[in-house]
Amino acid sequence: MITPFRYSSLIFILILLLCRFTVPVVDVHAATERMVRVVYFVPRDRPFQWNIPTTLDTQIKAVQRFYAEQMEAHGHGRKTFNLKTDTNGKLVVHPATGKFDDTYYHTDALNKITKEVGTQFDMGKDIYIVIADISTERIQGNCGIARFDGGPVMIPATGDCVQGDHGVDLIAHELGHALNLEHDFRDESYIMSYGAAREKLSVCAASMLSVNPFFNQDGNAGNTANALATIQMLTSPTYPANEENWTLRFNVRDMNGIHQVQFLLSVPREAISLISCQSFNNIQNTTVEFDMPTGATIAPVNNIYIRVVDQNGNISGKSWTLNVTETAETKTINTNSTETYLTLTYDNPDALVPINNPTEWAG
Repeated sequence: MITPFRYSSLIFILILLLCRFTVPVVDVHAATERMVRVVYFVPRDRPFQWNIPTTLDTQIKAVQRFYAEQMEAHGHGRKTFNLKTDTNGKLVVHPATGKFDDTYYHTDALNKITKEVGTQFDMGKDIYIVIADISTERIQGNCGIARFDGGPVMIPATGDCVQGDHGVDLIAHELGHALNLEHDFRDESYIMSYGAAREKLSVCAASMLSVNPFFNQDGNAGNTANALATIQMLTSPTYPANEENWTLRFNVRDMNGIHQVQFLLSVPREAISLISCQSFNNIQNTTVEFDMPTGATIAPVNNIYIRVVDQNGNISGKSWTLNVTETAETKTINTNSTETYLTLTYDNPDALVPINNPTEWAG
């Protein structure tokens, strides 16, 4: 006997075929190039929605164009990622039915769904965007979530998060993480910010993507062994409270050639965010300096990160915990309170100094 849900699944597959959305019947990794693939995941007790593939075709191709246009605007040519499409240029949407009912995926959705999808597809080479059709219309309470260094990316199939242009910039943002882009709150128009009108890549992001293997199908990017960079901090990991104009120095070595060095900062209860970057032309050894943002030294602890991108798109990184010197007067933070740190705000894309009032920064 065919249950209503199995019947709807059969109808969905027929619609995919009629719309020329390909259901995989062969090895999905037959092609050698790296690409972005899409999976439409539905719990076993929910019906497939026939309009989802058409919506995804429009949205994800818009994301592909966004990256191409932004890369061109930054002088890197119309580089972008490849999408898995059929012979007619339609986006291939791979259907996947969950092993459990909808409520099972309301918690820990990323791990649970990734585990199931991973049994059907080889997720080791390509980036998979998984569209999860769960009733919460959120992924673990978020509009979207992604893992660095190849994903997967996971977003809800329906809801306010993915309506119209919101869906396009959401996918572009989460895909950015899978492409190893960090949050960048220096400008609310940056796609890697949390701004309401995210519409562009930063200079740092575009430069980094210019050597990303997903944006360089014909080159050597990402195809050589990753000789990890050596990163050494040359300045003290302690600082006086309320210190201004504090500069950090690092020595960086990478035998593959340095393309970019990034400086990132995280304070308690704040997301890691990009503060600045410097670009290089295939040198193997250099000393870099980065200024701490004014106001950051109010916090008694700062976690900083240096990421090195080599000429092949490989990434190395190292982190340090910076502390206020014991003799300095520090501002106590009540970890049991509901106070949160404010996001640093900058008045232009290249500014290192935020416009937040430092006295307000700890809430």
